Amino acid sequence: MKKWTSISMLQLVAALAGVGLVVFVAILFRSEATVENVLSPKVAEAMYLATSTLPLRVSGVVEAADSVVVYAQAAGVVTELTAREGALVEQGGLLSVQSTPVANAQVALAAAERDLSLLQQGLAVETAVGGVEKATVAAYSADEIARLRFSGNDNRVQEASDALRVALTGAANTAVAGISYVDAQRPLFTSTGLEKYESVTTELYGQMPDYFDNGLRTSGTAVDATAILKTLRADAALSSSDVLVLSSVLGTQLQSLHEVLQTAESDVFEDLSAGEVAEYLGVRQEVVAALQSVVASTAAFQQVADTVLEDAALLDQSVAITALDESVARVTSRYTSLIESQTAVVGSAAVGVAEAARSLGVVRAPFSGRVGEVYASVGEYVTPGAPLMSLAGNGAREVEVTVPARFVPIIKMGTSFVHDGETIGTVSRVGGVVTGGRGVVVIALQTDVLVGATVTGQLQVRTDDVFVLPRKFVFFDVDGPYLTYTDGEVSRIEIVYDAGAKLYVTVSAVKVEALVPAISISL
Repeated sequence: MKKWTSISMLQLVAALAGVGLVVFVAILFRSEATVENVLSPKVAEAMYLATSTLPLRVSGVVEAADSVVVYAQAAGVVTELTAREGALVEQGGLLSVQSTPVANAQVALAAAERDLSLLQQGLAVETAVGGVEKATVAAYSADEIARLRFSGNDNRVQEASDALRVALTGAANTAVAGISYVDAQRPLFTSTGLEKYESVTTELYGQMPDYFDNGLRTSGTAVDATAILKTLRADAALSSSDVLVLSSVLGTQLQSLHEVLQTAESDVFEDLSAGEVAEYLGVRQEVVAALQSVVASTAAFQQVADTVLEDAALLDQSVAITALDESVARVTSRYTSLIESQTAVVGSAAVGVAEAARSLGVVRAPFSGRVGEVYASVGEYVTPGAPLMSLAGNGAREVEVTVPARFVPIIKMGTSFVHDGETIGTVSRVGGVVTGGRGVVVIALQTDVLVGATVTGQLQVRTDDVFVLPRKFVFFDVDGPYLTYTDGEVSRIEIVYDAGAKLYVTVSAVKVEALVPAISISL
């Protein structure tokens, strides 16, 4: 009896060992990560490469400083500089105010989310004359942020957009009539005036204009005031960003048209009859009124959009960068000034919009002191990290930290230093690599910290070359780590920063394909 039991136990152990070996082999086989045997149907959501702010942990001892540089925390146009060189300011006193970029940023988001039409390509790039930034922009509008907060689209934004659309319809009619008048009175206008109009519209559209055919005509497709008018009348589904694009170009057209009209004034009053002079003055006045209407309506819309964000910030509903990166911001546009394709590239999600949503461009003195040099000027468009002015005083504090040498080239002056979720400083100087393969970074503190205290935080390093992804999507072999795409191709990576569950990596071959997980739990 005992002998039979002993044999049965041995058989059971052997059987269990065999099952374990089979399972081990199966798991090992799955780890080879082909598309067919690894990508499980249970995967709820595809994973794509996405850029992200890299939170680099640093620490250092606080030291007294003679002065610090105050940096912009958001992108926008400087509208106020309340502190002048040599002025004394109190801690918390207002230094500068910027208009927020939310309304203009709608343009880039809308362009990234769908195919770009020829009209949008012509209007949405290189339009510095019309007041739209030349810079690459990828951000979320006020109504998009409202949806992200699960509060729905704010009616104020839509109402302001509708009002702007009505104003633009009238302005487009005026532009068409004004250009037709120039065509009819062509001999009155000097070559200088026409060349000026030509240079303005060429810079706007990147093409040689034919203003005697109501605007620009290229490849058989008109991009002109008439086309804008048709769009405004026919397309009831125009988004706020579409309306803003049309606003910027109409403003530019009307401004340049007004300048052309002015070049003919001497000839008008000398050569034309009283009735013809009255007609000219009427056309010019209509152009001026239309331009004022476009400017005022656009400003009103931007103010409403910015107010929506400000209200949300006051209600403590700001969207964190990490939340955008992980949940909803899985799109981005690499939206450049030279668009060669009709389709925007949508894929990764390096989004700086949270800074615009939380910091509305109001900069205050971090301590009491005297303003030194002022670097910015009213009307200047500045980006996060741009120096605004220097401030000297007993409250000036800075902290020197060291970082791995590989991060030295990508850390920029103005990079945010975050402690417990709050920005308390910005990078003011970046030194070279010192012994031990580390570099020196000096952070100007914007909060009251005792000299000698140790401060720990994260440098929010932003780069388009570093991607963040869960650790489970990284494979390893004898040559190092790599990624596998769902089309079967692989790409070598370098791990720049290990944050535990997440890895920050550089990728040799970036693709828009989804990634295959290195470990599949479906057996």
